[in-house]
Amino acid sequence: MLQDLNKKKTLLRWYSQNIDGLESKVGFEMDSNFSISKKCIPLHGSLHFMQCTACKSTHLFQNYHHDLAAGHFPICHLCKEQEDKRSAAGHRYRMPGQLRPDIVLYGEQHRQGEGIANAYKKDLTLDLLLVVGTSLKVPGTANLIKEFSKKIHSNHLPNSIYIDITTPSKKWQEVFDVFIEGDCQIFAKTLRQSMVTSSSMIFQPQYNEDNMNLESYLEDIEARQDFRPSWRWL
Repeated sequence: MLQDLNKKKTLLRWYSQNIDGLESKVGFEMDSNFSISKKCIPLHGSLHFMQCTACKSTHLFQNYHHDLAAGHFPICHLCKEQEDKRSAAGHRYRMPGQLRPDIVLYGEQHRQGEGIANAYKKDLTLDLLLVVGTSLKVPGTANLIKEFSKKIHSNHLPNSIYIDITTPSKKWQEVFDVFIEGDCQIFAKTLRQSMVTSSSMIFQPQYNEDNMNLESYLEDIEARQDFRPSWRWL
């Protein structure tokens, strides 16, 4: 669904909490080098890469899969080469760095935090916020969502939407305009089948094998609009 939106040039950015690199399977560019031009930003890093604990260089995970499977913690070959040069020159020995998954754990600073902050500032031009399938409990991600929602509402747009199988707590009522309680995978599939575009996004009934379109889907799952009852989505 998100790649469809991207191809239709309606996707401003995808901030992902995935660490499995799933986005690359649908064509999003995912590598260890951050660029503000990329459509998908992995907020918690990626398991497809390893990072050196000393020099902070990144390496492909697949190159070390055999070592890891054998129970060995890989050493950074760049650090090792540098240490060999130091040793040959008679300098004091320094322990080469080890490689760990290039993901961000709780309490750690994101090594690409500055780049993400710059992307966030650029993305304050958004006019629709779609938050899907997250617990809203990770502080950094929660703050990002709140700031984007605040920007949308400052432009008098009731376009902050949350989709999940779990009801958000009351503290989020001023953040989201619409809460859809349901399976996000079914929502994505239904939206793809209902999506038609010319110069902008429009919704048009298109029936699938289950005779379901976006409007009937939202009616069936009870699109709860109690947060902003004066606004109707469809």
